[in-house]
Amino acid sequence: MFSGEQTYLFDVTINGDTNLEVGERFFVNVNNVSGAAIQKGLGIATILTDDPPVVISEFRTRGPNGANDEFIEIYNSTDSPIDISGWKIKGSNSSGTVATRVTVNNNTTLPARGHLLATNSTSYSGSVSGDQTYTNGITNDGGIALTTPDDLVLDQAGMSVGSEFKEGTTLAPLSGDTNHSYERKPGGFQGSTQDTDDNN
Repeated sequence: MFSGEQTYLFDVTINGDTNLEVGERFFVNVNNVSGAAIQKGLGIATILTDDPPVVISEFRTRGPNGANDEFIEIYNSTDSPIDISGWKIKGSNSSGTVATRVTVNNNTTLPARGHLLATNSTSYSGSVSGDQTYTNGITNDGGIALTTPDDLVLDQAGMSVGSEFKEGTTLAPLSGDTNHSYERKPGGFQGSTQDTDDNN
């Protein structure tokens, strides 16, 4: 800061964390100055690159039993349990029309490194029973999202550019009655939780 100047702009590095927070508050305290009055300042920042603590780990839009042979699995990638009561799994068609598929039951805690499985009650053929069921299917060329109770999107994936929910390059839609699914990139001991913000 030069003589006669009253303000000086500088960058403040904010470290991300694994807790979902819209605003990160931080104090700025500048020392080692002379001939000037310096005050502490409170800043509020929004971290845009935090990895969500809970992600969509695997899902499919159809299976051996047809278009409604579906499931959606979410995963807690942290070492602490998380209360996910009221969280939602939403679906979008290729035109961007959105509807809620699953609202997580009250008093639901997702264990550390644990999963929640939602299945379509109409035609699901998997051997693992779902924790919750839904009936309104996911379109093959649409997309899905995991949100908080107040509709803040935590994670999403899409199969068309017209879907409301997608990240980066869209996925190829599933076709035929085959036993295929979309699974997140492996994250080593953390399971399929690697989040590239590019639909995987």
